[in-house]
Amino acid sequence: MAGDPLGTFNLTEIGIGRCLQKILNLCIPSLILGGGGYNLPTTAKCWTYLTSIICGEELNTEIPEHIYFPAYGPDFDLHISPTLRKDENSQEYLSQLLDTIKRKWRQKFQGSLKRIPKANLMKIYRVCQARVLQVREIVQEIFQKNILSNIIMKLRNRTMIFR
Repeated sequence: MAGDPLGTFNLTEIGIGRCLQKILNLCIPSLILGGGGYNLPTTAKCWTYLTSIICGEELNTEIPEHIYFPAYGPDFDLHISPTLRKDENSQEYLSQLLDTIKRKWRQKFQGSLKRIPKANLMKIYRVCQARVLQVREIVQEIFQKNILSNIIMKLRNRTMIFR
């Protein structure tokens, strides 16, 4: 992630979001698990953006004021600024990497998806859609009750307790 003191990647939430959207577009049941980073404001920005993609919501890019607001400066914006690091990946390397991923994905999953009756796949898809709607409702409730700053404080303290 751009700005991570231990990493040298120049990733932003937009690039990761595009990958996530491709996975979601496959319409297969997916479990999206969050991970941490060494730059907490950047991590919070990234996961907020990715959650908005999962929920199909467009967010205001201004960071709301809360107890840790100064940590999100100097721009106080949801988006992560890329660094000036040069992209040293050649188009050929990226194409080879993508071909390898596609080939391995086909080997692992395509055959198993063909063995599932189409009617069952539609049931799985409908259940998946229902779960996404439930997550959307929860996220909307969180934003409506204005408890986002509470969640940020708990993330900051690395304790997540939902009541």
